[in-house]
Amino acid sequence: MLIGHMLLPLALALAPPADTILSCSVGGAKRIEVTSDGTSVTYRYGRKGRPEITLTGNPASGTLFYHGTTYLRAEDQTLRFVAGNGYEYIVYSRWQAPTGRDAEGLPTVPEYNGAGVVVMYGGKAIARLKCRPDGMMHEWPVFFRLPKDEANRTPDDA
Repeated sequence: MLIGHMLLPLALALAPPADTILSCSVGGAKRIEVTSDGTSVTYRYGRKGRPEITLTGNPASGTLFYHGTTYLRAEDQTLRFVAGNGYEYIVYSRWQAPTGRDAEGLPTVPEYNGAGVVVMYGGKAIARLKCRPDGMMHEWPVFFRLPKDEANRTPDDA
């Protein structure tokens, strides 16, 4: 038993670090952070190191869904965490390539990255937090093992 207690800190230290899918400030000291250990995805909201909300899901949990829509020069992605009691947290990301050129060859519409979270209760949006100044969700292989969210829940003005 004593050996097990001595090896636990070593095992924790050797555990692979979680990959960051999205990390951004939403004002003040509050942050949105989404990470993956390769098999599950975790959403955290709050101060760094002291989250107020932590939700974790994986392909078998039935509490995490993925949606991705690609356009000619843009992409929307969402991860929907079902928290229970009617609450859902939809982490979204929108990327758009620069378009058009002016007389000097510079883009007339610059590249756009926007991200944040929409909190839903009973199917209605009750809160929305946008990443500052911007954010971008990075795609990970675990997304393609998650159940597909049929609807694109990225806000229209993301």
